[in-house]
Amino acid sequence: MKYLFGLFCLFSFCGLHAQVSTNKSMDIWDSLRIRHQQEEAAYNMKVKNELQRTDTLTTGDSMVVSFISKKDDLLKKIVYQLDAAGCAGFVRFKYYNEKGQVAYIRKFKQSCVPNIHDQEFNHIYYERFEYDISGRLIVYIDTFADRPYKVEYTYTPGEAVKRVSKKISETDFWKSSR
Repeated sequence: MKYLFGLFCLFSFCGLHAQVSTNKSMDIWDSLRIRHQQEEAAYNMKVKNELQRTDTLTTGDSMVVSFISKKDDLLKKIVYQLDAAGCAGFVRFKYYNEKGQVAYIRKFKQSCVPNIHDQEFNHIYYERFEYDISGRLIVYIDTFADRPYKVEYTYTPGEAVKRVSKKISETDFWKSSR
């Protein structure tokens, strides 16, 4: 299992993805998938350029691979969680900003036998996070539901939090709130 997971990590880390159709009548989902791949490629390039070491932690039902920079900053985590039968699992790729906060997540269900093409057939979910200058979460966007939803956080001087949720269009996923 660990060797199969290692191959899966290698494929994912190197950025090997299935080819995307170049049909001129590209729909919104194709363009969004391309945008997600571009964003993830930029994060992976940062990992490639700054990587010092990887740390791996395994338990009975999960494996976490952490990618650490030369400055000892967390750059990326791959979290592989097995189901109750110890076979199929949920995979999360977490990318971190310069302050060590989660900035972007790609997650999907992975079959028992890793195949880089499986992720094209399973629904892939994305999450994105924005923070204010003080490091407080101000925007969380998730695609887990039928449509993406956005949660905006505002803070009072006394640190009370106001949370407002709303559905957004798929094209608004990458629009910054700043």
